[in-house]
Amino acid sequence: MQQVKPFFQRFKVPIVLALSLLAGLFIGLSAGDGDGCATDECKLLCHALGATYTVDGQPIALKGGRQLQPSPSGQPVVTTQIVRLPVRGTLEGAPGLVSAIVLDRQTPEQSGLYVAVAYLKDGDVSGSNALPLADQAAIDDISFQDGMLWVTYRPDASQQQLLRQYAWKDGGLQQVG
Repeated sequence: MQQVKPFFQRFKVPIVLALSLLAGLFIGLSAGDGDGCATDECKLLCHALGATYTVDGQPIALKGGRQLQPSPSGQPVVTTQIVRLPVRGTLEGAPGLVSAIVLDRQTPEQSGLYVAVAYLKDGDVSGSNALPLADQAAIDDISFQDGMLWVTYRPDASQQQLLRQYAWKDGGLQQVG
C-alpha cells in the first residue's frame, strides 16, 4: 500500500520558493520608492527606458524604451526605440550616475543609431542629448573606461571594427576625437 505524504511535504519546495519570491518582492517594493527599485543603480536602469532624450533637436519621451509619433510630413510613423540594454558606468563630469543606451530612430526619410545616456540627479532620471553613431551598425561593446563612454561597433555589417569615445562636456554628451 502506497503511503501518501501530507500536503506540505509533497509541495515543500514550491511553497518555500513561492513564499521566498513574495517576500523578496515585498521587501524590494517597500525598500524602494514604490517602483520596485531599492537602489539608485536599479532606479537608473529601470527609468532609462522612460526618460526623455534629445534626438536631432527634438525631445523624445520614451515609454518602455520606445516612442511612436507621426512624422512631420504626415507620412508613416517615426519610431524611436532602445536597441541595446542600458549599461551603467561613470562618466566624468556628468551630474550623477549614468547609464548608456543606443537608440534606433526610423523616419520615412532616414534611419540611424544614436548614443545617449540617462543620468540620475537629485533622485530623478533624465536623458541626455543623443549623438548619431551610424545609419546601420552592429554594436559590439558599450563600456565606461577612464571616465568616458566607449562604443565599439561595425558599420553597415562590415568586418571593420570602429571605436567612438564620448565625454560629458558643457552639460551634454559629446564625441571625443
